[in-house]
Amino acid sequence: MNKQFSLVQENIEKTEKAFVLLADSIHRIQPFDPSRSYSPEELEPYDALSSRFERTVEICIAKCFRSFEMYVDGISEGSIRDILLRMEKRGIILRSVDEWIGIRNLRNKIAHEYIPEERKEMYDIIIDFFPEIEGTLQRIKASITKT
Repeated sequence: MNKQFSLVQENIEKTEKAFVLLADSIHRIQPFDPSRSYSPEELEPYDALSSRFERTVEICIAKCFRSFEMYVDGISEGSIRDILLRMEKRGIILRSVDEWIGIRNLRNKIAHEYIPEERKEMYDIIIDFFPEIEGTLQRIKASITKT
């Protein structure tokens, strides 16, 4: 078996494992209420959601997309934006490159955000973007079976 094929499969599996944990967090949480005062214990599921989302997106972009390009093209170079543009061109990602960049940059906001209204907005964005990640994984898996 081709070394690059093994690597892309391994990275898809890593992304899928992270995705399963993210899905679990999404299904367990209740909608965030910014008017409510949460205890640290009550905030733990939301913190887990944020952390799992960050990890899933980062593995998907940094490992899965790069190894996919290495397998298909024999090279993966350039910035994250360059990689995302190529994934968009291939039909792997359906949301815009700017949305993906925004999602990737959301991790910085997550790490420093404590205002309840803004936390709610972040959780809503995570939940809204969840199907894009799921679809992306399905499309990348389908693409490697075609090549």
